[in-house]
Amino acid sequence: MEQLSIKDYLQLNIDKTTKKSKPTEYTFSLIFDNGSDFIIQRDTSRGIKRQLCFIASDNLLFIRDPKSKKDSPITSKTQIENFLQNDSSLQQIGEFKNKYFQCSYIDNFSYRLLNLHSKIYETFRQLVKYGINPDEYISTSNYNKNRELDQLNNLDFNKLSKIIKICQDDKVLLDRKDKEYNKQLNTDFVTFLYSIYDKYSIDYVRLFLDIYNNSDSRVEPYINDYVEDDLKVYYVWRRFNNLLENYNLDFRRFCTYLFQDLYSQGIPEIDNRILELYDDTLSMQVNIYGKVKEKYPEHLKEFHDRACLIFNLNEEYFKEQRILQLKEHNKNLEFSDKEYTIICAKTSQDLIEEGINLHHCVGSYVNKVNRGDCSIFFLRRAEEPDTSLITIEVIDDEILQVRGLCERLMDDEERNFFNKWLKEKKLKLISE
Repeated sequence: MEQLSIKDYLQLNIDKTTKKSKPTEYTFSLIFDNGSDFIIQRDTSRGIKRQLCFIASDNLLFIRDPKSKKDSPITSKTQIENFLQNDSSLQQIGEFKNKYFQCSYIDNFSYRLLNLHSKIYETFRQLVKYGINPDEYISTSNYNKNRELDQLNNLDFNKLSKIIKICQDDKVLLDRKDKEYNKQLNTDFVTFLYSIYDKYSIDYVRLFLDIYNNSDSRVEPYINDYVEDDLKVYYVWRRFNNLLENYNLDFRRFCTYLFQDLYSQGIPEIDNRILELYDDTLSMQVNIYGKVKEKYPEHLKEFHDRACLIFNLNEEYFKEQRILQLKEHNKNLEFSDKEYTIICAKTSQDLIEEGINLHHCVGSYVNKVNRGDCSIFFLRRAEEPDTSLITIEVIDDEILQVRGLCERLMDDEERNFFNKWLKEKKLKLISE
């Protein structure tokens, strides 16, 4: 057999004139744009067309072959990125009517488009549908984006759009910035304004923004609460609302006090610490005098310290008065129908027996209840009012725990009665 050498193969006569195929060149154009729906067309030199279509009104996102009329749904960023090829493609398209779609990079554009198509961005998509750029009015924090967007989706869109319209008309709020703080709206601020609208009216939203805009004070009015290091932290809207309700404050005067009067007192930012100080000041006046003598103290911190001194000297007396008031209030929360009854625990022995009967820890709440830190109610059958069934923890008319035997949750019948009680007594369920 003839011996082969690699040199024989290196000397093969290969046609070196073979041409490499050129990459396909594309041109892009925006062939339709009404501010929310758009169609981007991609053309090749050979006349092959493809169209990237987003129809916000029907939440449709697809790539169309206009020749065959075949549509391919878009389910990933890669499909959009492959369609556009590179960042320079976006430059060829020109400006969109809605600035929300104006992106310099394919990655940003595809991410934004795919998000709009998802359920969690439903409110953003509705805003785009009505020609509103969400970026100008609503920003979301990366660490809590899903919660915030879900929060927005639960709002009535007609009310939300009215709030956005006010913000559109008032560019001062959106454009106003200083070295350390940007007053541009964020998700929580929009929801905060919505809460004012929902509780009062759209005119109160205008009033709040007018006072807030014309002040140099700052605020981040989050409306939710969360647990940090086992301590429940209440955000500004909750305190804002409670102050108005609990002390019968005038809305205009209250806002003016927060954002103008307190600023002149050397308090440049309204946060939980300041609202807690204010709440504490008003609460101590009620305990000391039986009413609020000074709703808008000229020197809040000084007034608080003076009230605190008086309160501390008489703490045991005021504590006893609070517990008596709480017991009277709890009596008014008791409720019954033909099947079930809800009664308040009267003695420490009641709590201990309830814990033993249902094998849970309510017996350890004796000190909390005696201090007036919480109240414990029992849900029982009307025919067996002395037989333990469900235990309920209440703080400030809010339900924090509901447990039965061995920590079980309520069944359907118990829950129906429980919901009737909430509605009748205007209680709020925070957690079961």
